[in-house]
Amino acid sequence: MTEFGLHVYEPSVFRIRDDSGLMSPIYPIGAPLHFALATILIGSAHAAALVSTLAAIAAGALIYFSCRHLKLGSLWAIGGALVFCSCPLVLYQAIQPMSDVVATTWATATVYAAMRGRDRAQWPLACGAAAAMAVLIRPTNALLTLPILVAVGLNPARLALVGLGALPGVLLLLLLNLKLYGSPLTTSYYSHNVGLFSASVVPHNLVHFFIWIFLLLGPLVICAFALPFFRRPLSPDWLAQIVWAVVLISFYAFFGPAGESWWYLRYILPAFPSLIILAIGGLAGIWAVLEKSNRPYGHVIGAFWRRSLAFAIVIMLSVGWEGIATQRLSFLDLRVVARMWFDVPRWALEHLPTNAMILSQDLSGSLYYYTDLPIVRFDAIREDKRKSFFEAAENQGRSIYAIGWPHEMDALISQTGGNWTQLTQLAPQKITVLAQHLIDEAQKLKLIGAIVRPGTALDFRMSGNAVSYLARGWSDPESPGTWTNGPLARLVALSDWPAEDMIFEVAAGPFVVQDRHPLLQVEIVANGTVVDRWLYQGGQDLVVRSARIPASLVAISPILSIEFRIDQPAVPKLLGVHPSDDRSLGLFVSQIVFRRP
Repeated sequence: MTEFGLHVYEPSVFRIRDDSGLMSPIYPIGAPLHFALATILIGSAHAAALVSTLAAIAAGALIYFSCRHLKLGSLWAIGGALVFCSCPLVLYQAIQPMSDVVATTWATATVYAAMRGRDRAQWPLACGAAAAMAVLIRPTNALLTLPILVAVGLNPARLALVGLGALPGVLLLLLLNLKLYGSPLTTSYYSHNVGLFSASVVPHNLVHFFIWIFLLLGPLVICAFALPFFRRPLSPDWLAQIVWAVVLISFYAFFGPAGESWWYLRYILPAFPSLIILAIGGLAGIWAVLEKSNRPYGHVIGAFWRRSLAFAIVIMLSVGWEGIATQRLSFLDLRVVARMWFDVPRWALEHLPTNAMILSQDLSGSLYYYTDLPIVRFDAIREDKRKSFFEAAENQGRSIYAIGWPHEMDALISQTGGNWTQLTQLAPQKITVLAQHLIDEAQKLKLIGAIVRPGTALDFRMSGNAVSYLARGWSDPESPGTWTNGPLARLVALSDWPAEDMIFEVAAGPFVVQDRHPLLQVEIVANGTVVDRWLYQGGQDLVVRSARIPASLVAISPILSIEFRIDQPAVPKLLGVHPSDDRSLGLFVSQIVFRRP
């Protein structure tokens, strides 16, 4: 297994154990346990959505109960729960099968149970059980030990109960580590990420965290800094909230990826409930001072209305802010984008030969899971073994392909050399597919499935099938369709058409602007010959036009080439329609169908 490199046959999120050929997942078991239970209850189709939704609601409820335990009014507590459930980061993580919302819920449950730990013996037990589950979901949640010690205190009896509650989860974790990684104290989660920590990223990450916490939770989160002025002395329960937020944020300040983009604040998402609770506590203190002032409104407006006004402020400045942020971040169509992890392996299964070997990197895990094709991590092949690796694959009769992000494929070509042919690009992310041999156009079109038969329909939406047919002059697909970009847009396909005429039917809308660009003229060219001319004008949002392509023209070549020749495509930026869109737009194509007469 290690002849060509230690990790050559190791898909992402897996680790090969020694030279045994067996693999262990690096992903912690906690979240998959939740998904597995939900799958048993309702099936796999909606299991992840159910878990994430219930986890977000549960976290909101725990924020409410935490606020009430900390002697904050019910309206303040409801406001805190709404702020969490409306947070763009929470929504972003809740609509995909990730562990972050679940980890946040169990961390919040742990801190809440720790705050109640001085009340009854059941609470320290619950605290330990919740902490164990939080660690099973994300091992860095072991940092919950510090807020637990602050809230529960150093009472040996209570701490023993916490340990007893955590014992089943701890034993399960030790057993898994022993079975999967050879030692009860070894976790692949640590070994996989430890190299990404550095003190040099701390200043950048702290600034990044501050800016995005403000943008994601709204301006009222700053009120958390006011809490110590209104809660003196700070009780152990308030201190536990502060310690948890500070400890988790400080830990991930050293983690390089945490500062790369706004969605990487998911690493500190378990601290968001504490930040919200602290902000609500500070805001409640500020409001109490205002109520006690001698300003006239304090005597005119009743207590109920004053509380309602405070609640409305929270909603407008936080929940309203979060709604605008969610709209601006534009991630609610994530389902379409995230389908890439399933659609790319499915494409590989449907189009690549059974003797194919796939070189990949980031997508190697999903290719391994959804296909039965051999997967190779090209970035792990030893430099001195690259030539012998490809020779061995050729001797076994393997056809070698590569699938990955464009920058990965650039690195592959640079590292391996050779004659790589780009077959296609898949999904909105332009996942690139290469073949390690020179093939002619007809072979390429057949391999990627760009074939025209009677009834063939091309879907130009973001998740559609038209991408394999697009040659040049097209923009990136959008949710409802794809724009032509420039004076010429071309389709290419392998023709499997009978000896008869072809009807080429296009559902499209023109880019026209009243007075400034009122008309659009388009020539339809099939295999080099003009077959029709179309005129579009204002008010035509989506028009179905068709052109008849003679059988003699279709039969000229096994490859069918159809061109849209756009007369004077327009640039939205120059027409004042859009401030930054500098594409040369012509037709917005939704669907193309090839029919018999």
